[in-house]
Amino acid sequence: RLNTKEISLTFDDGPHPVLTEKLLQILKEEQLKAVFFLVGKNVDRYPEIVKKIASEGHTIANHSYAHKNLPTLALDQAEEEIENGFRSILNVRSFVAPFFRFPYAARTKNLTNYLQATHLASFFWDVDTLDWKEKNPQKLLQYTLQQIEVAKRGIVLFHDVQPQTIAMMPAL
Repeated sequence: RLNTKEISLTFDDGPHPVLTEKLLQILKEEQLKAVFFLVGKNVDRYPEIVKKIASEGHTIANHSYAHKNLPTLALDQAEEEIENGFRSILNVRSFVAPFFRFPYAARTKNLTNYLQATHLASFFWDVDTLDWKEKNPQKLLQYTLQQIEVAKRGIVLFHDVQPQTIAMMPAL
């Protein structure tokens, strides 16, 4: 658990060939580290960006292989979706944090049990910025700051595939 006034920036769904690169530059300028929950099929497409994320000291974690709604799949298919996400990352680099974030926050008891049995941590958030929904960077910034103020601490959810998120990040 984070202390009051401590936040952890997390980014889902990347890497993106343009936006993730811009975000990395912003984080570097601000001397900030973040957690990137990567989608395996994007890792397969952009392995050099994954290497850059890691080389700049950020944490790399899994957000599934194809960002499917896992509870709608058979249990073995959902488990494969999780495993393939880790496999994609491990094909690019020798380490991935044992963290998994469910796409859409959609999970079942069986999937949660699967993560526990395989010694993986399910990683959620305290602040959902809704950055996929709010397209105006200034409004997104205001909403994000309000939500952080209410929560007073915690894990903040962003998406590095959203241009409005990247646009507001320097001001945040």
